[in-house]
Amino acid sequence: MGSAIVWVGASTFPGMDLENIAAHRPDHLFTTGSFLLGMAVTLAGFTVFTALLRQSRHPVFAELGLIAFLFGSVFWVIHLAFRAVVMVSAAEEMLVSGAAPSWYQSWRLFAGLMYGLYMTTC
Repeated sequence: MGSAIVWVGASTFPGMDLENIAAHRPDHLFTTGSFLLGMAVTLAGFTVFTALLRQSRHPVFAELGLIAFLFGSVFWVIHLAFRAVVMVSAAEEMLVSGAAPSWYQSWRLFAGLMYGLYMTTC
């Protein structure tokens, strides 16, 4: 279910460049919200799955998987917050000034690190 929600959100993905985000702000926010909702539904599914596997012969692996996904999800939420707040703000500022704000690149690198950590842990 979580992956289906992410897929629906990805269908409106305008891209990561500020021009497209400024031109398609509702689509950008819909995609970001869908990614967040999809992650929450997947986390809930992993929690239920882990509860069922606790009765198996190897419950430690189930617990470790849930902890890894939960830990990685924190990085994903930080990245999605960047997309919903910082990228939209930078896109709006770029519309006014014609160039990306000077502070944007540092935040973009930080968000990329958060995404990389999410992908590594999950």
